[in-house]
Amino acid sequence: EQRINAPKTSECQKGLENLNFGLLWWLWVSTIWNIWQIRKWNKKDCPGYLKELSTFNIQYIEDPVADLNTICELATNSPIAIAIDKPAKTHEDIQKIIFASQIEFIIFKPMVFGGIISSIRLIKEAETKDKKIIISSAFESTVGWNSLVFIAANTNHSFAHGLDTLDLFVKDICE
Repeated sequence: EQRINAPKTSECQKGLENLNFGLLWWLWVSTIWNIWQIRKWNKKDCPGYLKELSTFNIQYIEDPVADLNTICELATNSPIAIAIDKPAKTHEDIQKIIFASQIEFIIFKPMVFGGIISSIRLIKEAETKDKKIIISSAFESTVGWNSLVFIAANTNHSFAHGLDTLDLFVKDICE
């Protein structure tokens, strides 16, 4: 998995934020990309951006806009899979995404949403609707990170999970 954040500089013509293709030379066709847009596009322009990016080998675009309802609406006709992370703030939001949206990927932080047992239940619910839960870290220590690995092992897909955070700590509490 590779992620890019679109820079906010004129050198890249505002990158993917305004989709002027100043940054798209980074997107090699042989690489699968997850574009991490962090809620920066607006509802009006987003369908055009998704269409223009659909020629690239993009696995999903995460949080293209800030609003949960708008993301659900965009996912209905998007040529690229949409993933949701930050706008899903409650267990009820996750349930809505699983049972009442076309969103295919749900980025999920188990330690924020109730821990191991409820996360595994959620994974099984999502699988009944052909949704993929991508487990992500909320900067847990080694103890919490090992729980995330266990939870990720309970998913029934081969997509990469967002667990590469241990090196961001100066020191591990378990050392």
